[in-house]
Amino acid sequence: MSIVVLALCATIVALLYYLSVKNFSYWKNKNVPHLKPLPLLGNYSEYILMKKYIGHVSQDMCRQFPKEPYFGAFYGTEPTLVIQDPEIIKLVFTKDFYYFHSRENSKYTTKEVTTQNLFFNHGDTWKVVRQNLTPLFSSAKMKNMFYLIEKCGHSLEKLADEERAISEVVEVKSLMNRYTIDCIGSCVFGIDTKTMEKSSEVNPFVEMGDIIFQTSRFMGYMLVFRAIWPKIFYGLGLKYFPKDIDNFFKSLIWAFSKDGIISRQPVTTSLI
Repeated sequence: MSIVVLALCATIVALLYYLSVKNFSYWKNKNVPHLKPLPLLGNYSEYILMKKYIGHVSQDMCRQFPKEPYFGAFYGTEPTLVIQDPEIIKLVFTKDFYYFHSRENSKYTTKEVTTQNLFFNHGDTWKVVRQNLTPLFSSAKMKNMFYLIEKCGHSLEKLADEERAISEVVEVKSLMNRYTIDCIGSCVFGIDTKTMEKSSEVNPFVEMGDIIFQTSRFMGYMLVFRAIWPKIFYGLGLKYFPKDIDNFFKSLIWAFSKDGIISRQPVTTSLI
């Protein structure tokens, strides 16, 4: 029995190894200068293992190809093209953007409400979302939003003073979470979230914000897992945020569009 189990484990390990390295000849076959990857982790092992910020990892890789306009790497098991030449970068963001618009897990945006936005969508869906959002950021719209953001800033200043009067140590991250939620609620949905009030600890917006903005090593690994292996991530039925987050935003958007819960004219009226 032990021999059978050992053989099964060896087979699984061999299969995982094969699947993790089968694409590693991709850049070599295309005659693109590239870095030698590690099995499963590729060239982003320090980021995947939460040892370095992804920007620093990318910077270290670029320093190995100081004179190359671009080079190949592997984001986990996926081939990744790293472009350094400003002119090529310009082409990617303009003329040739159609070929580079896909994001990490853009094929799985229907799995979570929080991924159904401009930063995760691709193709025609991305184009439609961008066309709908562009009018929201015109000079006139931005000017109309400024006084709302300023009002939220005054509320933040008042709350910070109150917290400072209580203790010399102030949890700034929590304050900024509330400020962000307050700005989004005012500008996007036209509602007063009341996150800056002293009783806001029992505020549903604050509770959801604490979940969304929480930082931990576990959440970091979940984020990396979803980004690099989305097919496996969603295939296992996983989600980055708990179902309560999806339900909360669905209820908020439904109430906003159907029940008229807004207290002022929001910028998203043109999207309804």
